[in-house]
Amino acid sequence: MRTSRALPLLVPPSLLLLLVGCGGDESSAERAIEAAAAAQGEDVDIELSDDGEVVKVETADGSVSTGTELPDDWPAEMPTFDTWQVTSATSVSDGETKGWIVSYLTADDAKATFDMFRNEMTAELGYGEMQATESGAGDQYGAVASFSGAYDVFFTVSVDPSQDGQAVVAMTVNQTNG
Repeated sequence: MRTSRALPLLVPPSLLLLLVGCGGDESSAERAIEAAAAAQGEDVDIELSDDGEVVKVETADGSVSTGTELPDDWPAEMPTFDTWQVTSATSVSDGETKGWIVSYLTADDAKATFDMFRNEMTAELGYGEMQATESGAGDQYGAVASFSGAYDVFFTVSVDPSQDGQAVVAMTVNQTNG
């Protein structure tokens, strides 16, 4: 049975951001985290984008990247929409399978967003809908759906009053082993 070592992968990026925020340059921050990991017996490769928006960590057990843009390895068949602003994105791999979590904001109507995504997944991509639930209306609307195909997809949309009523979209995509 393979054990997950994702938690140790998530700690170094937070420390890396702290070092960069304290005035260290990218190279010294990367080297400091890599040296700290090496002192604990871990072989870790850290990469930080020039703008500090993307952090990538690779170990022998897998990799994780975080940022505010779609990950480089985002599945091409997954729907994206020009009116959606990526607010956070994570890509994780254990060397055998991959998974992604992406959050968006959109000024599009939440119900229309849900219907558009649902149609894209089922009618356009041929994914089977595993479940779907909608509740409320207007600024109280929320919906959840899951789909299965080449990837397992979990999708939520709701209205966030703290974001001027914009729809908050979250998508989790997991590579299937089938």
